[in-house]
Amino acid sequence: MKRFIYWCNIDQFPNEVQCSAMMAELPEFLQHSIREYRNERDFARSLIGKTLLKRGLKSLGLHTTIDTIERNSFGRYVCTQGEVDFNISHSGNAVVVAFDLEGKVGIDIQEKSKGSLLIAERFFATEEVNWMKGQKDFNNAFTHIWTRKEAVVKATGTGIRIPLNSFLVVKDEVAMNGQAFYLQSNLHDSKNYFLTVCSNLNLPYHIELFSSTDLY
Repeated sequence: MKRFIYWCNIDQFPNEVQCSAMMAELPEFLQHSIREYRNERDFARSLIGKTLLKRGLKSLGLHTTIDTIERNSFGRYVCTQGEVDFNISHSGNAVVVAFDLEGKVGIDIQEKSKGSLLIAERFFATEEVNWMKGQKDFNNAFTHIWTRKEAVVKATGTGIRIPLNSFLVVKDEVAMNGQAFYLQSNLHDSKNYFLTVCSNLNLPYHIELFSSTDLY
């Protein structure tokens, strides 16, 4: 399998002892980034994300390990050897990590919540706002578009430095800097979350599900 997603449903957040043990298994620079989260739940989700990343990288059997990744000028963690691209996202009680051995990848997961027309009109393109207004459930449509926007900017590696209304995500193919990127949404049947993965290769991803108890 050359592209896959680790998905952890957090049924129980780690306690202090479990957090300490998990942190000890990570390099210092990742521990530092995790400690930047002051909120207890954000701290735990970041820790679980890095732990999932470590497990995924180890399973690949490549030269790349959790100790060899670095942060680029956009703040994105990358494999400097170019063996694999990866991306992390979390929301609510869900944490996901996408891995791609052949292309670029960005992933975003969002817990279903109330959408905002004001935010949509400010940050999204007019065509996307009109599309959302035409859907039966505006809240779901808003979250759907939001995850697709986030996945694109994470796959391209530019982050939110480019205006979100400068590209369209209503369709599954979007051109960014002359290169085609492909969107896949709702890959897993979930009642509580929207998930989108974006890659420059239009190929399927395999999802592996984990419980939090698998990691502690």
